Amino acid sequence: MAKFIVHSGIPRGQMDAVACGMGVPKMLKEAGVKDVGQTRCFCCEPPSMKKLIMEFNAPNKEALSKALEKIGFPVESITEVTEVKPR
Repeated sequence: MAKFIVHSGIPRGQMDAVACGMGVPKMLKEAGVKDVGQTRCFCCEPPSMKKLIMEFNAPNKEALSKALEKIGFPVESITEVTEVKPR
């Protein structure tokens, strides 16, 4: 599985960034998505920005994009990343 960072807005009708970010895994599960998983979610400050940065594991960028499209989640960008750990 590859790791991706997704920059996103909050879907229409969603006012609370925290609830929105926490609801994505449930929405993916209810949509039958099994190969994409959210690992982290960060709410951008100030809250009035209504932006989220989320980390996902997925087989590839296309699978992640299709999964988020399936649940109607607005995506501004998807970037594949590699974690760098200090020694």
